[in-house]
Amino acid sequence: MIDNFYYNTIYVIESLDNSESHTGTKLYEVIKKFEFKYPRTKTFLISPQKKAELFETLVLITNSVKNDNCLPIIHLEFHGNQQGIACANKEFITWEELYPYFIEINIKLKNTLIITTGICLGAYFYFNADINKAAPFFTMIGSAEKITNQIILSSYEEFYKELLFTENLNKALNLIDLNYLRPTDNELMLKPIISDLINDYKKLLSRLPGIINFAIVDSKKILSEKDKNDFYTNAIKIQNKLFIGTLKKIWFTYLMLDLYPETKNRYKNIKDLLLENINKLDVDEKFKKALATEVIMELA
Repeated sequence: MIDNFYYNTIYVIESLDNSESHTGTKLYEVIKKFEFKYPRTKTFLISPQKKAELFETLVLITNSVKNDNCLPIIHLEFHGNQQGIACANKEFITWEELYPYFIEINIKLKNTLIITTGICLGAYFYFNADINKAAPFFTMIGSAEKITNQIILSSYEEFYKELLFTENLNKALNLIDLNYLRPTDNELMLKPIISDLINDYKKLLSRLPGIINFAIVDSKKILSEKDKNDFYTNAIKIQNKLFIGTLKKIWFTYLMLDLYPETKNRYKNIKDLLLENINKLDVDEKFKKALATEVIMELA
């Protein structure tokens, strides 16, 4: 993860019932004071009461990024569960409905958006992200369980204070309560997913000989053992090439390296990542060698 980013705006978006403790408002009252210490930083509290108003807020932020040189961090205060969040009027919004708005903001920010949350089960925002699309954030902090107001306020007060003072994200992340709040970034998310995809691919290839034999029998062609082996070797080579292309596309699309190749130094090289994961596979060496060779050729 890159250490230093510069931000000039903090949006606290809160949608809680009037009968509840408004942790977002309390957090805003704390970080609002930072404007006196850091005059280049502006803070805003926005309280959408229903779904449509939340979407309007996110469009407003998108336009500010596009037109006003706004470099925001977004803090969300809602009730939530594994499927999404609820507004003050009880309208429910799924994580999937939120992604397009945050993806658009993050694309305009060249993949530097930070999202902090005071949402119970807010970590499910990134658990459900679509790896075949651009990332909805660069870094996100969420909880995988229920979270108290005290943890929200104490963690994020220290987090924002450190981030604005040093502009060092890693130092700021060290000040949150890691027992309850889980920070992640989009590269960290992809690494285990790609490892799982490689393992699944090995299982798929283990079924390939049977599929090929069935196809040969079904075609009623008579092939020598050499022809069968050549056919199988070529099929593996084609499958490897297609699979590596798929992994490369996921890596480049999700991290926006296709849009912003100048940011590639933030991340591990995809070739090195794949070779590292292939070497960890508990499979026969022949498969490892064939796949690793294809990676080196395709991603040289």
